[in-house]
Amino acid sequence: MVALVFDALLEGIITLLLAGAWVVFGVVPPAVALSGFSSPSWVLVTFILIAGTAITSTGLLYRCALEIIVRMRGGFSGEVTALSLAGLLVGPAIPNATSRVIIIAPMLQELVEALGYQPRSRPAAGLAMAALTGFGQMTTTFLTSSTTAVLAQALLPPEARASVNWITWAYYTAPTNIILFVGLVGSILWLYRPNAAERPTSGARAPSLALQRALLGPTSRNEKVALAVGIGLLLGFMTQPLHGIDPAWVAVLATAVLAATGIVTVNTLRAVNWNFILLFGSLISLTGVFARTGLDSWLAAGIVSASSGLLKVPELFLVVLGLFCFVLSFVVRWQAAAPLVMIALFPVASASGIHPVIIGVIAVLACNTFFLPYQSTVYLAAYTGTEGKVFTHRQATPTALAYAVWTIIGIALSAPVWRLMGLIQ
Repeated sequence: MVALVFDALLEGIITLLLAGAWVVFGVVPPAVALSGFSSPSWVLVTFILIAGTAITSTGLLYRCALEIIVRMRGGFSGEVTALSLAGLLVGPAIPNATSRVIIIAPMLQELVEALGYQPRSRPAAGLAMAALTGFGQMTTTFLTSSTTAVLAQALLPPEARASVNWITWAYYTAPTNIILFVGLVGSILWLYRPNAAERPTSGARAPSLALQRALLGPTSRNEKVALAVGIGLLLGFMTQPLHGIDPAWVAVLATAVLAATGIVTVNTLRAVNWNFILLFGSLISLTGVFARTGLDSWLAAGIVSASSGLLKVPELFLVVLGLFCFVLSFVVRWQAAAPLVMIALFPVASASGIHPVIIGVIAVLACNTFFLPYQSTVYLAAYTGTEGKVFTHRQATPTALAYAVWTIIGIALSAPVWRLMGLIQ
């Protein structure tokens, strides 16, 4: 934890050293210390990251975003809604939120200019925040909308994990995600709406967008293959209850098709976030180590004893958890902070009548804040990807506050719905 706080080493290296320490000091055997690397969840994350990296390298992501905006009407409101929805829809096929933003950010400047807005103007910043919302912040809409959401599912206790697949995850998380998405889009429209001087010249938008489409040229063979594989990947995830094939092997098949068609190359493998993959495997192993040593039971008993008053009112406990995650995100980045919260609280949730998936959703959403730029790799990807030419840190602050407020509102309003779903006893 101290090493993570001070960013002493890459997160993946820190957790591998931890696994090595467990083995060297005889805490657990190697098979337990590295058990996460043999799990289907680790296979799923590894291959879906490879497939997602390959799909984004074709340029399909920008083309999809542009096509959605071209067909959307309603001026600034339509553009913000379209850009947010574009990120929301491509998320399940490209699960790394930071990578999605890295791909779309450099194109935002061209998109803003094509729509007729001045860089760093209020509406330009609003479009950037819309892209950040759709591509970077809606990380729990679907199970594969972020690798951290996949990790949440992998860390669930076995009895809870059995009831969570791609479809049920979307169903369980829908209340919070709908409130968060609608609230954020509404906030952006209100905070960044253009005044009369900032509105683009009438008739300038269509030619600019047409020019962008012309510069992209016709859809390439690789884009067509990537689109077909992406659709097939999502269909494979959605129909798991019918065919019974674990999503990990659907992702392996998708990657094999992309490799056979020449889209996955050596450069694709170099671009994959192997640091996160190492972190992911080690964190899954952590649950096995906790169970083997009895640390999970000891930790759960301590937390239950310390927070017994809160646990009597689950709705209050969940809101306080969200606020705690905000605080934790100041010292540990969300990819590591969220799993640590889950590992500590999943046993507590199960013992208190709260389905652990709720803890996972709150941890993923609430740890992914960006009150300050350093907190979020997703936000930094948006800012550095646009070279600071589309929006400023100060312009992003209202969206960061809106994200926090709507996250807490989403948690509070979702709790009664979760009770109806049977997720809170």
